Amino acid sequence: MAVFRRFDFWVVAGFLIFGAIYVLVTQSLHQRLRTPAEVVQVVLDPVAPAPERVSPGQEAPPLPFAVESVSWREEGGVHWLLEMKVRYRNDSDAPETLASPKAGVVTGSGEAVEPFFLAASVAPQIPAKAEETVELRYWLEEKQAREELWLEVDGQRTRVDSPPARM
Repeated sequence: MAVFRRFDFWVVAGFLIFGAIYVLVTQSLHQRLRTPAEVVQVVLDPVAPAPERVSPGQEAPPLPFAVESVSWREEGGVHWLLEMKVRYRNDSDAPETLASPKAGVVTGSGEAVEPFFLAASVAPQIPAKAEETVELRYWLEEKQAREELWLEVDGQRTRVDSPPARM
């Protein structure tokens, strides 16, 4: 039983235990995020900001992104998890990552909303000269969720629906 007295045994055992706990915790988070939300609001026609003045006969350029769906999940009674599927068109010659400071959710008062992320997940990236749908997640306090919310990408905004009222 001299094995239990060795320092390196306890270091390796600690790493194995920590790794097992980490895997179990992140798997349960992934499963919770994959379960369908109780309340889902689908945005079929996102509200865009008023376009700049355009001469007659000329159309305003479309936004390079569109919110396809919005899902709200109440977490613990004081926070909300906002999940959005966003279709983004990358016209540049380099891949684009839809993360701060390029993209984010801001409140009507201009406060930036914190993104929600898992340690094992990667930031949503769109390849060069491609159009893809990515999922963005944000963590909001109750006060932030009740304000006017905007998805802002490269300085262009579209409105995001608020969560449903509590019953």
